Amino acid sequence: MKKMTRILAMILVMCMLLMTGCSQESPEDTTPQGEMEENVGNNTADSGTDDAEATSSNDPVPITDPSKEAWANLPEFDSILQEDGKWPLKENGEKYKIGMSMPTVQEEVWQIQMTLIEEDAEKRGYEAVILVADNDADRQIQQLQSLAAQGVDAIWVGAHDASMLGPVLTEIAEMGIPVVSQTRLPVDCPVAYHCNTDNTLLGQLHSQYIVDTLGITSGNFVILKGDARQITDVPQIYAGMMTDIQQYVDSGDINIVLEQNCEDWKAEEAMKHAESALTLA
Repeated sequence: MKKMTRILAMILVMCMLLMTGCSQESPEDTTPQGEMEENVGNNTADSGTDDAEATSSNDPVPITDPSKEAWANLPEFDSILQEDGKWPLKENGEKYKIGMSMPTVQEEVWQIQMTLIEEDAEKRGYEAVILVADNDADRQIQQLQSLAAQGVDAIWVGAHDASMLGPVLTEIAEMGIPVVSQTRLPVDCPVAYHCNTDNTLLGQLHSQYIVDTLGITSGNFVILKGDARQITDVPQIYAGMMTDIQQYVDSGDINIVLEQNCEDWKAEEAMKHAESALTLA
């Protein structure tokens, strides 16, 4: 099996762990937790190698069972892990090294994912180099450059500011290091895979709960959105949310008194805007 195919398959297994590990669904529920999308943006997947078949499709691949249809486009997936469940060693006998660039560990979801990565690296026998940007785009760029300089075999990135990582990730891809992004899709750069939830559906579930479960179809509404710099996820969630309440806004039954983004997804930002809205209602 070619090196690029192998390393991509292994890092995608790790992505599936992160996407499902934070889920509250029962093991029996096979509803897709997210999507794997290949060749996102202007991806140059082969990066000078002959592994184009590993990233040849642009169709999203839903995550269900990591040994079945979600990974059907990665040849011989079942043969990648060793009998003991660990990742194989490289030809030189060393462990694979994965660079992990996290935007923050401020929120619980990122704390959980960092713990899952550390536990999985110990279990599967690979090295995870985890760097946290602390919601600082410039720091994340520097950390990505540092990971590349350390000679990692692949990089996983959760972008803090998706609009700023294009140049550095392009540079990394040109070095032949595959990049897999999660949750926040970096703009104008070649990532081999992007792993995310269905944000439009997520937003729609919010509004369905308000309308169908709570039965609220009138009154004053406050809409608090995520960080405005997340130019993919936040608009998708918002669009999904409006599908069920837009008709009530158009009819005048729902009055949106405040619609505001929350910088860095901070709880104190949301509280500040919520308190401000009380004076407007």
